[in-house]
Amino acid sequence: MRGSAIIPSLPAIGQGATFFQWSHEYDCINEFLRNEEERASFFKGLRNFGQFVNEFYANPAIKFDHNDYYSVRSIEKDGHTVVVTGLNSAWLSREGSEQGRLLLGEQQVCDAGKKGRDKYLRPCLHIVLVHHPIYWLAEKDVHRVRQHLPRLCDLLLRGHLHCPSYFIQRTPDWHMHEFAAGASWKAAWHSYNFVKLSLDSGVGSAIVRFQHPQLSIEWKPDVFTYRHMDQGRIRWKVKLRK
Repeated sequence: MRGSAIIPSLPAIGQGATFFQWSHEYDCINEFLRNEEERASFFKGLRNFGQFVNEFYANPAIKFDHNDYYSVRSIEKDGHTVVVTGLNSAWLSREGSEQGRLLLGEQQVCDAGKKGRDKYLRPCLHIVLVHHPIYWLAEKDVHRVRQHLPRLCDLLLRGHLHCPSYFIQRTPDWHMHEFAAGASWKAAWHSYNFVKLSLDSGVGSAIVRFQHPQLSIEWKPDVFTYRHMDQGRIRWKVKLRK
């Protein structure tokens, strides 16, 4: 069923959000994300963020609006190309409980992946930046998104929960490293990660530091998140793409 038959218009953002969150139809989400007019109307809630991005960055190639609601950039380092893709997990974010109700949208992930493949040839590494954890997406969206992530993502960097963490997600033909940032403000304890990766060997390390207001004002190696880390250092290795 086509989205135009389901959603002739979206006069109220709240009504549209409810529809996307609770409808059993999925194709209408992709139809919506392909429709420039509908996106322009619905994405008004991101207007202030877009204004901040467009005024903060002097580079005209970095912008945010209803058409550029995700980003694909590259980093060139010592003959290596790294593709960095920013996915927008906040376009359906509203007040109240959001876990299990957010959407990336299969269309967004496919469009971002195609743009990266068309623009950057033979990258050695794909990095995805996203604010919310993937498991916070609606169940109907998680499966669709995971089908496309192997082509798009080797290293996932995300936040939102204010808790530092590191995971390896594996399937029979793919694995992804995921680092979650902590928070240096308004958290049970303050923390940050510093991730380093060799583009020649694929060997990486992550330094995790924390400051617990009730224990000390000094920043120290995080020995609480993972007890067996070597003084707050995670060592890992990613398989670089040929």
